[in-house]
Amino acid sequence: MKSTTAAAALLFMLPTTTCWAQASEAEMRAFPMPPPGIAAVSTWATEPYYGYFTAPSTSRSTPGAGGAGDYSYVLYTGNGLHDTTGVFWGDWGTTPIPPPSSGGDNCGHSHVSYGVWGYVQRQIDILWIHNVTYEWTFLGGGGLSGTRDASGRCVHNTTVGAGWSPDGRFGWGQSAMAFDLHQPLHPVWYETDIYLHIVVGVLNATHGWGSCGAFACIEPGYILGYAVP
Repeated sequence: MKSTTAAAALLFMLPTTTCWAQASEAEMRAFPMPPPGIAAVSTWATEPYYGYFTAPSTSRSTPGAGGAGDYSYVLYTGNGLHDTTGVFWGDWGTTPIPPPSSGGDNCGHSHVSYGVWGYVQRQIDILWIHNVTYEWTFLGGGGLSGTRDASGRCVHNTTVGAGWSPDGRFGWGQSAMAFDLHQPLHPVWYETDIYLHIVVGVLNATHGWGSCGAFACIEPGYILGYAVP
């Protein structure tokens, strides 16, 4: 009886202590940019500006590290990043999450982790000084967890898991990131900053079920972005 109780307690603690394949905000800020690989490029040359992708194509097992190489990335570039409002986020992908059964619900074992980075051209003009530099900057993201809404759908948001995540991997950030691309990032008279590229990285992680046949899986995730004037 004691061993059964101990095993159940350990299983409950695994999501918060090992944090299968999900980065904290601090870890995500340290991801290398440009990313280790690009799953797709969305070239926003003419309206409508949107790019919706699914990556990886199938589920796979994960060692639980949650490093930069576990995420899938899409590069957004082109006219749509100028004089628009851009919205970027990650969501649960194509793996069906079964309904609750026998008092258990796999929805709570599903997580979406995403980050957004911008490649910025910064131009400084003061009198005779003209200087142009380029840099990657972390713009935000979120650590989302699954919960059932009133209709019974499994939805993911940042409010779930915030109270039981001692290392900050769950319940941080926003469910979607919106950026006003009409103005420079630092609107002072001598500085002009513009986005040349935006990268969105997404990881769908499970820790207790999954379609890969292992305890922890990386599932296909939706990588989404659009911009409007």
